[in-house]
Amino acid sequence: MYILLITGIILCITGAVNDFSTFLYQTGIAIFSFGWIIVFFDMLKNKIHNKQFWVLSMFFVIPVTPIIYLIRRESLLSTGEIK
Repeated sequence: MYILLITGIILCITGAVNDFSTFLYQTGIAIFSFGWIIVFFDMLKNKIHNKQFWVLSMFFVIPVTPIIYLIRRESLLSTGEIK
């Protein structure tokens, strides 16, 4: 999943730097969007701590939130369980 998101970001940046190379830019957007959707549905499916914060940040800080969520996912799942 990390590879999918990071590759999408790199292709978007590369496409933007090269005078918006259409193929690179659109491929990067498509790859990143696919990864974003997978992470978003993972957030909705699981019981995580501060779910509203994570879901809202997916819309306001689009390129950064999925990567940070994947890094912190295990700790968020363990603190979100009902005891």
